Amino acid sequence: MLRRAWGGPEEIKISSSHMDGYWAQFSLYWAIRIFFFTFVEVVEELEDQRVGLPGFDDDAFEALMQRFVAMGMIPIITPEEMNLHLRDRSRAFQL
Repeated sequence: MLRRAWGGPEEIKISSSHMDGYWAQFSLYWAIRIFFFTFVEVVEELEDQRVGLPGFDDDAFEALMQRFVAMGMIPIITPEEMNLHLRDRSRAFQL
């Protein structure tokens, strides 16, 4: 509930609308990350079992993973939620 409350001492708004874009990015990032890690494990297991993957291009997959990593991780808590956007962080947890 607190993640949906934004504002200051004079006015607080409770809404999920300001988090919609963030939640979409967070969900997509972590879904793709889980897919990559799962896929790598499956490919390694198949290679250990000497099962070939016709048409699989290891270099292309590696390049795709590097592009994904370069985008950066989407954290579960935003900098705004931790008040890290403030110039004076000593006031970060004060109203």
